Order: sequence, then structure tokens, then C-alpha cells
Amino acid sequence: MNRSMLGCAMAMVMTFVCGSSVAVAQDVAPLTEEQKNIFHGSKEDPSAMKLFGVNQEYEGRSYLAGDEWNLHLYHPRIKEIGGGYVGVGSDQGYMMVSWQRPEFAWLVDYDPLVVVTHKIYKTFFLEAKTPEAFYALWTKSEKDNALALIERDWADDENFELLKKVYKDWRPKILRRHKRIKRKLKKQKISWYLSDQESYDYMRGMIREGRIRPMLANLIDDEGIRGIGEASRKLGAPMRVIYMSNAQEYWKYPQEFRDNAASWNVDERSVVLHTLSTWSKNKDYRYVIQPAANFQAWMAEPWVKKVYSMVPRRKLKGPDDIDFIEFDKDVAAVKARRDKRAKKKSKKK
Repeated sequence: MNRSMLGCAMAMVMTFVCGSSVAVAQDVAPLTEEQKNIFHGSKEDPSAMKLFGVNQEYEGRSYLAGDEWNLHLYHPRIKEIGGGYVGVGSDQGYMMVSWQRPEFAWLVDYDPLVVVTHKIYKTFFLEAKTPEAFYALWTKSEKDNALALIERDWADDENFELLKKVYKDWRPKILRRHKRIKRKLKKQKISWYLSDQESYDYMRGMIREGRIRPMLANLIDDEGIRGIGEASRKLGAPMRVIYMSNAQEYWKYPQEFRDNAASWNVDERSVVLHTLSTWSKNKDYRYVIQPAANFQAWMAEPWVKKVYSMVPRRKLKGPDDIDFIEFDKDVAAVKARRDKRAKKKSKKK
């Protein structure tokens, strides 16, 4: 039996109509008071003093619309694995949550504008009853209606003016993002919340029942991520998907990040998803999936200074080359080979 206090957030039953099976989604279960306190009660980190980038050109940028175009490469490995989801960014989280079907989802970021954007998503999900209606709220023709909904829900919010500005400034970019991803996933024949009513209903239920929590959490701060790990333990929902985008390219591994990784509540099915920028070559990224326990083992080694100490660079063949890596190298074995080479080199001197 699942250790969660309430079991799976979404159960599926099968019924038979005219000889064919049809999946019917049950409602997402409401949280108990104890679950609410645990899930929504962990501490957040303060807003970041600086927004990092892979280089100075990209520093200070907000990413309120994702720019990784092949996240579907993760789909086969995370489909319906349950547990908990923890991921940075904006729209990426909704896509992967609709595939993973977790019991709880922490949508984290160190950029407060991303957290503000999630408030807009919440309003649109709860208002729109179909994927088409949700998509329409990002179009120019529905702009006035969308702003009225934002005012209805957030007029008393301290960030109300900022919410309106974010929508006005980013609406076209978010619409283009959704449009391009819709085309991509249709071609790949992969369902998600904007192409499948059942998946969309699941997302609405998760938001309605408070099982999705946007929050300020910094991968290199000392409270937000560790609080999620502890909440995950108390809720009996292992962190099955941990998505970090390409944040690891921004810095050499600080001790705070290593300590955060050690605090994760993971099991044998848990995976880390991370990307490495290849933008100058293919306007995209390399996509890496790694067992979470393997990642933790690498982070425990002080000699692993940055992500490229772990996942080596590879030259792309051309602008259409998209690199997908299933990384599970044993860090002890790699270290042994590394030490052996260093010893031989030292003898030659």
C-alpha cells in the first residue's frame, strides 16, 4: 500500500463502452488539514539578489516562457510514475506534471516573476473548462477577458499591478510557446494537458485541491529545497521527478547545492532531469536524465566542481542534432580511473 496519507491523487478506472475500453478519471482527492499544513507550510527562500545566466549576456533574464523544445524526450521515463514533482520554471512544470501524475507538485523558482506567472496560470486553469478555452485566454482576442479574470482573482494581491504587467508583456511569448509545443507533441503523438481533456481535468483538479504549490525556492539557498524534502517525507510522496533545467551551468557547485541534493527524499524510481545549453549550435539544449541516487552520489564528491565534471561535453553534428543522455555512470569507478591517470602522470614527471 502507498505510504501517502491519502493514496494516489488521481485514480483511473476502466469502463467498457461498445466493446472498447475508455479511461475515466476520478476526481483528484482533497487534502486533509494535516496534509495542507505540511505541503503548504514549509519555508520559502527570499527572492534572489541576482538572476544568473550561462554567461554575462544572459544574466538578469526572466524565463516566463520556456525555451527547451524537446522536453518530450523525458516522457517515456516519467509517465505516470507518481510520487512528488519538484521543478523550476514556468510552463514546463504543467507539462511534466500532466505526464507524471504526481500526488504533489512543487513548482519552484528563485525568480519572483515566475511565481507571479503561476498565479495567472492558476486563474486560467480554474476558469477554463477545456484545453481550448485555456489556450484562448492567451490570445489577443481574449486579452480583455483574461485581464478581467486576473482582476477578479487578484485585485487584493500585493502584486496585482505586476500580474497585469506580466500578462500584457509576456502573453504573446507564452502563446507562441504553447503553439509550438502543441505542434511538436502532436507530431510526436504525445498527449498533454492542452491536447487531452482527461489530462487537462487532472491538472485543474490538482490546482483546485491545492496539490500544486508554486513557491520561491533557490537551488543554492538553504531553506526552500530542504523544506520540500522534509515535507515529501512526511507526506509519504518521494520526489520522483526533479527538474532543474540548465541551472547547473550557472555556477560551480556550492556547498548549499550539495546539501540540498543530499536532503532530497528519493527512491529507486526517482530521476533528475537537467539540460545543458547548446543554443549557439541548435537553438536548444542537451537533455539529460539521471537516477536521483546517482546524482546525489556525484554531489557528495568534492572533486566534482561543476556539471561538466559529471556529464562531459559532446560536439553536435549539426543544427538538427538533439542530444539525449541517460546518465548513470558510477562516480566511484570514474574517480578510480581519474586517480589512476593522475598517478601515472605524476610518475612520468
